[in-house]
Amino acid sequence: MKWLRSEEVEYISLIVNEDAAHDCVQKLGDLGVVEFTDLNPELTPFQRRYVSYVKRCDEMDRKLRFFAGELSKLKITPKTLPGRDDLPRYGSQDTAVRALDTLERILEDKEQELLQLNNMHEKLTREYNERKELQEIISRVGEFFEIDIPDVARGSRDSRVSSRTGSSLNFSTTPVEATSESDLAIRFKNITGVVPADERLKFERMIFRATRGNCLSRFSAIDDLLVDPGTGVAVEKHAFVIFFQSQFIESKLRKICDAFHARLYTLPSMDDRTAIANLIQSNNAELNQSSHILRRNRESCVLLCRELAEHYESWKWSVLQEKATYHTLNTFKADVSGMLRGEGWVVKSALDQVRREVERAHSADDKSMPSLVDTVAKPWPVPPTHFETNKFTQVFQSFVDTYGIPRYGEINPAVFTAVTFPFLFGVMYGDIGHGFCVFLFGVFMIATEKILERGRVGEMTAQLYGGRYMITLMGAFAIYAGFVYNDFFSLPLNLFGSKWKYPDNCAELGKAHIKCEAYYDGGNASSSLVHVQSGRNVYGFGLDPIWKTSENELLFFNSFKMKLSVILGITQMGFGILLKGWNTLYFKDYALFLLDFVPQFVFAASLFFYMIVLIVMKWLINWAERMGHEVCPFDFEGPQTGCRPPALINTLINIALQPGNVADPMYAGQKKTQNFLLLLAMLSVPVMLLGHPLYLKWVHGKAAGVPEIAHQVDFEQLEETDDDHAKLAPPAAASHGRGHGGHGEEFDFSEVFIHQAIETIEFVLGMVSNTASYLRLWALSLAHSELSTVFFEKAMLSAINMDSFVAIFIGFTLFAATTFSVILCMDVLECFLHALRLHWVEFQSKFYKADGRKFHPFNFKEMIRATQFEAVD
Repeated sequence: MKWLRSEEVEYISLIVNEDAAHDCVQKLGDLGVVEFTDLNPELTPFQRRYVSYVKRCDEMDRKLRFFAGELSKLKITPKTLPGRDDLPRYGSQDTAVRALDTLERILEDKEQELLQLNNMHEKLTREYNERKELQEIISRVGEFFEIDIPDVARGSRDSRVSSRTGSSLNFSTTPVEATSESDLAIRFKNITGVVPADERLKFERMIFRATRGNCLSRFSAIDDLLVDPGTGVAVEKHAFVIFFQSQFIESKLRKICDAFHARLYTLPSMDDRTAIANLIQSNNAELNQSSHILRRNRESCVLLCRELAEHYESWKWSVLQEKATYHTLNTFKADVSGMLRGEGWVVKSALDQVRREVERAHSADDKSMPSLVDTVAKPWPVPPTHFETNKFTQVFQSFVDTYGIPRYGEINPAVFTAVTFPFLFGVMYGDIGHGFCVFLFGVFMIATEKILERGRVGEMTAQLYGGRYMITLMGAFAIYAGFVYNDFFSLPLNLFGSKWKYPDNCAELGKAHIKCEAYYDGGNASSSLVHVQSGRNVYGFGLDPIWKTSENELLFFNSFKMKLSVILGITQMGFGILLKGWNTLYFKDYALFLLDFVPQFVFAASLFFYMIVLIVMKWLINWAERMGHEVCPFDFEGPQTGCRPPALINTLINIALQPGNVADPMYAGQKKTQNFLLLLAMLSVPVMLLGHPLYLKWVHGKAAGVPEIAHQVDFEQLEETDDDHAKLAPPAAASHGRGHGGHGEEFDFSEVFIHQAIETIEFVLGMVSNTASYLRLWALSLAHSELSTVFFEKAMLSAINMDSFVAIFIGFTLFAATTFSVILCMDVLECFLHALRLHWVEFQSKFYKADGRKFHPFNFKEMIRATQFEAVD
């Protein structure tokens, strides 16, 4: 099973011709089974061999991002390629260089053309805005001066109606020369312009304060929104006119206008009707011309962007692959002129395929020098961890990897998490109706999973769709647990026929203040004891619905769910301990198996597995029969003992605190059995504490007595002759020394003992605290059931009792809203997080090291998939 343990990997050395290296790397990128090692760690990114090609790819990537931004502004969607995995490969280095030159020239031409169109559009927009603002200012100034303004643009009205008086006044035709000197002395000057609407109040306040009220300002909103050519955002603006007399005030006003980005316009005198008419006519002609040119410019820009959208994705993936290829080539080392050497990890099962692809690349380039792919000594003891996953297992593997990467060869917890995680969620969320809603949501995402292949979804949506199979399983297990609890939106279902019934005269008994009690419909209505051994009187599956109407409903469900939580928790932790033993046997660490796993298992079995035995035994014993005796016939732990059901909590506490005391025994010899199990548990603790440290001390002491072979000189000679092989040899020697006490770091017994003491204390106390932690299964299940009951009774049941359609409609709406928001959203997330915690802390801590390193192969498919979300953002 490939998913149980990581796939085997080999460390290889790859020697290729420099001209064929590009084609080799691209073929290996298509395979996606090789993780290359950087052989030039001492070089900075700017000192690498192919840094110029990487910079060119970065520049082309910048241009493509610019194209993507322009396409987004015009709301044009790039054309999706039918097959992203079959993009053209450029082959040899010379072919790749020529292809890069061609693509770089195309992108440069398209960028320049688009920049010119954008600059022209910005210039035309600014001119159009100025003409539009001037048109609005002339119109508003006519209102300010209360004179007729010829409406050349509309031609529908002959005069402008005063906004204040509602009358139309003719302007004076008296020539300027005829104006007396006294009239000129009192004539006001004015400046006109437009200011952004959000700056209007601050602008008006600043004018008043700067001029100390010695000016008159009038503002009027422009009806049409004007597009800012820089940002492309429509902005609301106000036209204004300011009257003043002093030249000093005019200089102040112009400075204030500059500070508030107010654009000023110069108008002829309002008395000169001919000049105003000519200005309006010329402005309208230029406005129409600007509008026409602006529309043609936008059409040209749209046509160019549509052309870019046709090739955008192919260009993007090609640049991405070339950039990744040259990044990988920068990790190669040029030991010999014309040859490149690379090293890295490869999946062992794909080693032959790697050799064939490298040979094909060399054959395609017709190189006389053959390539070499061979395995070498590993540069570090632990290889990277790699699991082959699919769309079902990927989400569970991600859960485990978030906690920590499995060690190479270690059992993968994701195999068991795929079943236990949704099962524990179902235990906490158990309800047929709510679980069916979650199940339908998961089925819906499975049915629409092709949306991921299109690559046009956001990151959050993609993550939600990634867990579609897990959500479906969570809903299925919640339905199963709901059948066990017999809960359907907090209501019991009588699917298999209950043997208990209520009398038909309950209403009459209620009026007489007589309690209406259910009776057993099994032939003897007066019997309070039901015979269940044969199974005929037992409810078909799950709990009998009569429990939902009983007085001790809460007490019974608490007892049942609490004991069920303890059983599930101890079983899962015990399975985790067994997995630890399986790991030790796989790695052939028999000392750890005998001195660590065995005492841990004995300790857990002596106290905690025995707890499960007592719970199940108490369930199986017919206490009605035992308690039916007038005198107890059993002598389990003393005369006449064994007929009364014990309190299991007191029994378990007395095992440790009062070893010789068994108040209510359930079987003969219970005291001796519990004393023996307590003795085993107490003996296992010092074995856990001292066994492994003493063993390691004995092994290192024995190894210290053996004369050390001085082979360090060989490594120094190798370092002088072949620096590369020396890099591989010393780590191997160091790992040998650490394992057997030869030449590695010195063995420190105190450090090992302290570490083992911490692990022992953590395990002993953790078994107690983790068992209590599993009670969250009971707590969350109880909270879910009680919330469902409260929502139904307060929203639906009270509305039904009103016997009104409107009340029932309102009650159902309230019930549906609270159920969706609290139960189907908040409670799902709560149960999800608690189930995740139980796996990370309580289960995986028993065996999972999580100190591995993930295998990151050079893979074009994964790179393209990772960049899909960036394109959406």
